[in-house]
Amino acid sequence: MVGKITTLSTYATSISCLPAVGKQATDLMAVSCMDGTFKFMTRSGREEKSVKAHDGAVIVVRWSHDGTAFVTGGEDGDVKIWSRTGNLRSTLVSTGQSIYSVCWGPDDNHVVIASGKSLIIKSVQAGGSHAPSWKNLQWDAHNGMVLCVDWNVANKLIVSGG
Repeated sequence: MVGKITTLSTYATSISCLPAVGKQATDLMAVSCMDGTFKFMTRSGREEKSVKAHDGAVIVVRWSHDGTAFVTGGEDGDVKIWSRTGNLRSTLVSTGQSIYSVCWGPDDNHVVIASGKSLIIKSVQAGGSHAPSWKNLQWDAHNGMVLCVDWNVANKLIVSGG
């Protein structure tokens, strides 16, 4: 995607592009910001919407693979699921520690969350899970803070850095 983002009134911490659907070009970005908001930006750099999402900085934002939702992680320790239009669906977890990275699972029904030195897998859908063994897992992944995580769609492996 080529474009220029206009100057924001706050610092951006993360950017995620909406996945392309069919032959439609990707033209919407979610931008997480230090002032506790996320913003929808067009390819031309125009701000479409700004939403107050967290107390403190919104550190990370990631679109789901199918583009129907996105997740934010904040300095306040909350992980929130949002609709494509920017409406809050749920607060998935409140950890009490800043969330530095979040990633959707291969099926878009789970997310993996970096919280402190732990990784947490949470089901997005209350009471239901396509993979019961992933429903609510948590383990220490590093001796120090986990700063990044990704979940491979093809082989379902999780990689993290700390």
